[in-house]
This record gives sequence, C-alpha cells and structure tokens, in this order.
Amino acid sequence: MYDIKKIENIKTGFTELDSLLVGGLNPGELMVIGGRPSMGATSLALSISKNILLEKRMPILWLSFSMNYDEFMKRLISTISAIPLDKYHKFHLLNSKELERLTSSCAQVSRLPIYFEMPFDVHNTQSIVSCFIANIIKNDKIFILFVDDIGRAVSPQNRQIIPSLLKQIAVNFHIPIIATTNLNRRPEVRSDKKPRLSDLRIRNLEKYADVVSLVYRDEMYDPCSDEKGFAEVITFFFKDDATYSLKLEFDSNTASFGNP
Repeated sequence: MYDIKKIENIKTGFTELDSLLVGGLNPGELMVIGGRPSMGATSLALSISKNILLEKRMPILWLSFSMNYDEFMKRLISTISAIPLDKYHKFHLLNSKELERLTSSCAQVSRLPIYFEMPFDVHNTQSIVSCFIANIIKNDKIFILFVDDIGRAVSPQNRQIIPSLLKQIAVNFHIPIIATTNLNRRPEVRSDKKPRLSDLRIRNLEKYADVVSLVYRDEMYDPCSDEKGFAEVITFFFKDDATYSLKLEFDSNTASFGNP
C-alpha cells in the first residue's frame, strides 16, 4: 500500500515514456491514449497495467465500456505469460513449458490487486471510484485508474463532457488516470496515415488532459513495412506545448508492448 505523501509519480515501465513524463505519472494527472481500432490503444494501457502491477503491486481499478472481465483477464494474462491470445483456451496446442508458464501466470495474477468494473455510463464513474476508495483503499493511499474506450461512455453529442469529468476525478481523488479512446476515420483517407490530435473524436482534450499519446503501427497499412513489430507513440504535452515521438516493440501474438 502506498502513502500519497511519499509518492510523486508512477512509472509506466516504458523507459522513454517515463523519461518524457519526468519519472512517470503524477497523482491528479490525466493521460489519454488514442488510436484507430486494432492499432493498440487498449493494448498499451494493458501493458502499462501489467508493468505497474508486477513492479509496484499497486492497486489498479480498470473501468471498461467495451470489454468484459473475462476478456480483460485473458488479455492481461496473455501479456504476462507471453502465451498467444489464440492459444489461450486451446490447451492442446500448448507445449509443456507454455502450459507451465500459463498456470504460473494465472496464479500470479490471482494475487495481484486488480479491480474491474463495467460502468453503465461515464456519469457513474465518480461514484464507482468513491465507493472503491471507501471500501478498498484507505484515504491516505493511492492507486491508478484506467478507463477504457471512453468514446462509448456517452452519446456523441455529450462526448465533450468526458475530459472535464475525468480530470475532476483525478484531481479530487488525487490519482493518475489513463483513458483510452478510438480515433475517427480521417487517417484512413490521408496519404499520411499517422494520427493527429484533430483525429480525436472527443473535443476539449487539450484543455483537461495533461498528456495525449496516439498509437501508430505502420504494418497495419503496409504488411511489408520496415517497422513491422514496432509502434510509434506520438505524445503531446499540453502544459509545455511539446510533441515527442517514441518507439515501442509490439507483439501481435499477445497484443502487448515492450521497450525496444
């Protein structure tokens, strides 16, 4: 368990990203990870979850608007065990070492402080966090909140409320929040497929988010790409008005990221 007064940041486990974040995520900060479908926004959030859980044993609360608990656990265990997702429930395809690794990872995950909820909509997110703190975490402790697929949390007409609500939760409860969202279809019709801030479906992010990272994998558009097996994470820091690009490895078998 962790004392807020003694913790200034939480490392994501990705060396270059943590360096850009000046040591990691700070309580009260909102980070948004965006990408086109299947590009890896949720996978990056899951990989950060894994790194925090294994390194710090710090509690995480994962709220998802599209993925159920079983799917979440399957993907998390796959990233930890390095067992391909398409083999997860097909034990006859696993060799003895893979089966042992899967069994060990399942036991390991069962001991980690993971909490999962599927909210009805974004409006009850704050009440879920409040109840979680009251029942699980003491007032002088810290955890990290992940909110997956925020674009599905409300109707398109009300998407603009999400950034302010999440930032309010981060500040009020003194926790870091990582939220994921899909981008619109504009990259598909451009010659330059790399994502831009204008591709975000949610407006006003620059007013409330501290960091926005957009995931791009060139192999999604070019199977023969020289960058196959890698992802570019284009990261915007609004406070400093700065943009950086960093490279991560991507394992398509487990849909997970790693340091290059």
